[in-house]
Amino acid sequence: MSNIAIIFDIDGTLIDNNEYHKETWKLFCSKYNCDITDKEFKEFFLGNTNDRIIRYIFGEDTTQEQIKEYATEKEALYRQIYAPHIVPIKGIYELLREFKTNNIKCGVGSSAPPENVAFSIEKTNTKEYFSAVIDESKVTNGKPDPEIFLKAASLMQTEPQNCLVFEDSPIGIEAARNAGMKVIGITTTHSKEELSKLVDYVIDDYTQINIAKIKSIMNNKKILT
Repeated sequence: MSNIAIIFDIDGTLIDNNEYHKETWKLFCSKYNCDITDKEFKEFFLGNTNDRIIRYIFGEDTTQEQIKEYATEKEALYRQIYAPHIVPIKGIYELLREFKTNNIKCGVGSSAPPENVAFSIEKTNTKEYFSAVIDESKVTNGKPDPEIFLKAASLMQTEPQNCLVFEDSPIGIEAARNAGMKVIGITTTHSKEELSKLVDYVIDDYTQINIAKIKSIMNNKKILT
């Protein structure tokens, strides 16, 4: 198992924060006299880059300077709103300790800006477990392009086919699949029914997964629950 590496998304995967992102985006859009529906948020905003989201809101002719200003404003508001509430998803500490004890490398592959990734890792006290952290600033192509996961695998010196990704959004799952990696879906934002056709296994939280089950997934074996 030591040649296997695990990659975590952040939003909806390390932390169950997507409702706070939705609240923040709605406040942000209200300020600029626009609106987003819950359906739009779920289908387009989740897992996407700020560049794409802001062009979606304000139009394709939005300049990079404007995008940077809007994104900085929105993410600062998000961190302010979420800071008093941030907690990791149930079971994550136990699982991370199990990985560390068994010398299994762990990394992060997130479309979030570096400030948000650092904020999430710091507030959950999980920094010691991640040997590679790839955020929005370190890739040219956002998910579903596989770049983010391939870079994380490279930093951990692990072949893509030996990596397993934890993801919550279809766009992130597609990116992991495009990288040739196994995927476990977590039901923070999509139902088990929605995710089961896209991933190798589905969990509600990290108490439902362990190294034995991961070994079965990597070996294409049926998991005995």
